[in-house]
Amino acid sequence: MSTTKQLKGVILVSFEFPPRRLSKMSDEVEKIAKFLSKEKIKTWVITFDDWRSGIEKINDFLIIHRIPYPVPNNISFLAMIMNLKPAYQSVIASILHSSKIDLIHLFDWTTLPIIIPWKNELKVKTVLSLPNLQILRDSATSPYNQGIKKIELLGMETVTKIIVPSKEVASSIKKHYNINENKITIVSQKEKKFSEKISEIYNEIIV
Repeated sequence: MSTTKQLKGVILVSFEFPPRRLSKMSDEVEKIAKFLSKEKIKTWVITFDDWRSGIEKINDFLIIHRIPYPVPNNISFLAMIMNLKPAYQSVIASILHSSKIDLIHLFDWTTLPIIIPWKNELKVKTVLSLPNLQILRDSATSPYNQGIKKIELLGMETVTKIIVPSKEVASSIKKHYNINENKITIVSQKEKKFSEKISEIYNEIIV
């Protein structure tokens, strides 16, 4: 019997979801969403999309909410993330108000500005999937380098659990961000039972 039946509702927050694919993260979110819905866990995916918007009901347990970007002539990716933050927060708040949600799963640093202001008010557990860190990327020439690192730090301090794909990322978090190692779990997307392991983490932290 699957322990995921303990969950009643999950929100997955990402800046990419098929058919919009910028990285492997898009497929990771989709894989988790499909697994949860098959387990009859009510699952919302909140994502950004360049070409489409609105709410798509895939089945009784999976809903995709795509947020458009209303600001023309965007000056930077970081500016886009900050401009989209209120729209994301509005959708999340609406779902939390109307449905039983046990957990919010955020994907990559781009989603962290959404959750950081809610650090002391949010009543549900939060998970962060962090595939990489700014300090490990080729970011020396980026004018937003320090700003992104600060967002990563505040976000990691805010969430309940951090999931990373490798020992390298886990070690860098402990070394450069001084985050408690008990907060970090290594789960590679390449693992056969990837989605099952993610759901086990959910159930461990909602108890």
